[in-house]
Amino acid sequence: VGEDEMTYNEIEEYLKKQTDTSNNLLNRALAYYNLGQLKESEKLFLQALATYPKNEEKKALIHSYLGELYNNNYADKLPNAKRYSLLAYNFYKKNIDSGSQDYLYEFGNITNNLGRILKKEIQYKKALEYYNESVEVREKLAKENPEKYLIDLGSIYNNIAVLFREKRELGDSESMYLKALKIKRDASKQNINFLPTLTTTLNNLGNLYNENYNNFLKAEKYFSEAINISQIIVDNGNEEYIYQLANYQQGLAFAYENLFIKDKSMLNFKNSENLFKDAIKNYGLIKNLDFYYLEYSNCLHNLGRLYKEVGEYEKAKTYYNKALNIREELAESKLPAVEVSLADTQLSLALLYTYNIPNKPLALKFANSSSILYQKNINFRDSKIWMKVAQDIIEYWKYNN
Repeated sequence: VGEDEMTYNEIEEYLKKQTDTSNNLLNRALAYYNLGQLKESEKLFLQALATYPKNEEKKALIHSYLGELYNNNYADKLPNAKRYSLLAYNFYKKNIDSGSQDYLYEFGNITNNLGRILKKEIQYKKALEYYNESVEVREKLAKENPEKYLIDLGSIYNNIAVLFREKRELGDSESMYLKALKIKRDASKQNINFLPTLTTTLNNLGNLYNENYNNFLKAEKYFSEAINISQIIVDNGNEEYIYQLANYQQGLAFAYENLFIKDKSMLNFKNSENLFKDAIKNYGLIKNLDFYYLEYSNCLHNLGRLYKEVGEYEKAKTYYNKALNIREELAESKLPAVEVSLADTQLSLALLYTYNIPNKPLALKFANSSSILYQKNINFRDSKIWMKVAQDIIEYWKYNN
């Protein structure tokens, strides 16, 4: 192929020339998966699966890829992700328990994926069990070949940190993030292709220090480093990382917003507004934006909140409603994180229509809707607190017209 990338049609024609039907389907599925052609790869993976009735190894590989595909890209297909991932897990686990060392890498991947799936289902204890299984094999692989496998160990520590933060075990979360950061820095010095995963942990530390520790200086430090690295990556022709850049800009915008709330400095307001708008612009450049709708809706919601804080209520309403439209669509997945994000926007609109642009029917509509979703997901993050706020709005309108 040389240095020029093959087009989709060229790849398709090349793979069609293979004679073995099963391998043809599987290789085409893998090619399309790596090219981000997810619907086509899903179809081909399922077709390939039907051609391997007795080949357990190939079936496990396909199960693993399907689990990853559904988990990473389709919020409404999490049950599929879990089912296929468990099928792959059972095959790899059976081999490893029998003393085989052939599938350590695959086992590390599938346990990581299952941990992420169970975390989304708020099954933290089980998720951590899978993560720890992944740590065990990835530590072994990293000792044998650090140049190749050390980065995977950093990634699993990052994911454990995310879980601890969601559980509000902040000290453990910070410790794990810093552990992941050190590993990823070391690995990135040896291989610049690891820089994108380094920026993920930098951004996560920025979020931790901003949202949980109210430490703007540390948050700004990590966000800025993540943004600078990502901007260089994108400027060098890697457009697939625009999504990361937009996320990191949004994180720093949120940090400036928190600073504005404290000091009321219009400079901090403008910094926050400009970064949110830069993030929204970059989200608009993403070709498959529907896969990143939740993050995009977060940016719209947060800019609406910023305008509310400065008293620009009509702008706030506009951005809240943009976020609302996306989150209503996403909430069909029934995932707790998505339903609570919808409730957050509904509650924000209820507050806006109660205290800033008084409209009793709309205020009650959104207060009731958010209260129902918070009640449904009462153990997720701060749902109990925000449900009380929604109920207070409902109570307020009983005595005010």
